[in-house]
Amino acid sequence: MSADNLAELRVRFRVDTATALSGNVYIDDVELAGEPLSGTIPEPEGPDITFFNDNFDDPDNYGSGGGVVIPSPWVQEGANASAAKTSVSASAPSLPNLVKMDSKDALALPLNTTGYGSIKLSYYTRASSYISGSIIAEWSPDDGASWTTLEEFKLPPGTTEQKNSEPNTLKSWTLASNANNNAHVKIRFRVGDTMNANMYIDSVSIAGQAIPGIPPAASPVPVTPPTEPAPFTPPAGVTLYEDVEIGMAGTRPLYTSIAVPETVPASPMPVVVYIHGGGWNHGDRKQALSTICSYVTKRGYIGVSLDYRLTPEAPYPAQIQDVKLAIRYLRAHAAQYGIDPDRIGVWGSSAGGHLASLLGTSGDLTSADQVTLDNGHTVNVPDLEGSGGWPQYSDKVQAVADWYGPADFTTEFANSYSSVTALLGGHNAFSVPDEARLAMPGTYASPDDPPIWIRHGDADATIPYTDSVTFANQLTAAGVPVVDLKIVPGQGHGFTGTASEQANAEAWTFLDQYVKNRTVTEHVYYKAGYQP
Repeated sequence: MSADNLAELRVRFRVDTATALSGNVYIDDVELAGEPLSGTIPEPEGPDITFFNDNFDDPDNYGSGGGVVIPSPWVQEGANASAAKTSVSASAPSLPNLVKMDSKDALALPLNTTGYGSIKLSYYTRASSYISGSIIAEWSPDDGASWTTLEEFKLPPGTTEQKNSEPNTLKSWTLASNANNNAHVKIRFRVGDTMNANMYIDSVSIAGQAIPGIPPAASPVPVTPPTEPAPFTPPAGVTLYEDVEIGMAGTRPLYTSIAVPETVPASPMPVVVYIHGGGWNHGDRKQALSTICSYVTKRGYIGVSLDYRLTPEAPYPAQIQDVKLAIRYLRAHAAQYGIDPDRIGVWGSSAGGHLASLLGTSGDLTSADQVTLDNGHTVNVPDLEGSGGWPQYSDKVQAVADWYGPADFTTEFANSYSSVTALLGGHNAFSVPDEARLAMPGTYASPDDPPIWIRHGDADATIPYTDSVTFANQLTAAGVPVVDLKIVPGQGHGFTGTASEQANAEAWTFLDQYVKNRTVTEHVYYKAGYQP
């Protein structure tokens, strides 16, 4: 095997256990040498491809109240367990959160840039109430063994009487060539001079050009294995079935969490199913255990939180197959949990909003059905159902609450958005136009779709609000009877303050009307044509 052009090479000296040593044998003055390879790695070319972007606004991971420790894939490397956290600001570069650097914070991001060159890092900085302190932005080509400083962000010294400030400022850097095609890159933001100020970073983005002939890393940001969350104790009056095996996700079991009243109700109850976000590449159902318990105690619904296969495990349509499996399971086990199978609503944010909307528009469609795309192509529906279990039961839902879900994969934004690329199996949206459209909920819109509620902030820097406008227009054009869209001024990827309170109140009013209090004219249990 050639040792040329390897990311890692090890040399070992060992005793051959089959031959007994006689006498003293030594080694000394070990030296490795080689000749530079020239022309073996082509120059990067083409447009910049954004393969990582974090605005720190995903509500499933960062919330909207501040004080959240920045989670994986970021790595907290601060001394004495110092940890960078979110801070809320109405003037953050992307709303509502930015990251406050304080004490001995050091926030690192491991990268695998295999297949990418001309690596570009951009981010925003900001400072207020500044007397002294600094943030150092740096990068490493060797997993942190050595570091190169990009900048030390600091202001002229202030005083207690005259503190300095600097507004949101975009910084951009192109890393040196040894960051190209390198599985061992790290970037890091850390506190330099002792902090006597409020100093922030936000909206970190990393892009690069493709290197011809070298497949890009499947996961440019390595996925950290999930840690088991702390045990959750449900509130009084709630029985929580935390790990319910509902069927198969590909070749492995899939689990769901179900919260029901401790006292069995006199009649079956409506359900709200929560679908987490996270760019289809991170997040899990247990982030919402408290939320689904509150559906029981405060809203009069059985609460359900779903898992689905994430894109590092499987591309689309695995995600919608898994959430459809969950709906079928709930109907198949309605009597066991006291569920009214005619009253199932779904609620999702971001990527979860996308999947909730897909549930709404693609109910009970099979691969034998056809759909005409907006580019004029008539194609078969992909296998949205999967084979995870309970195939005879309907996966239709009675209402959808979609919070700022991505819905338009025909745009320049979607074409360059790494999460959409991963969803489409590593293909940019423009390179697979039919497949991209088949992942859009509006593609399947029809007059028999359930009521759909959509909220999106016009300051959302993660998913453009125009996605929701396009989706609502598709629903209306297809004759969907109830489409409740509002574009909310000043709100980002996660609502805050009175706008959050108002939108939540509107969502529950909508679900009460179309789920809890709906008039049932036709029962939904089995798929059409199935005879038990």
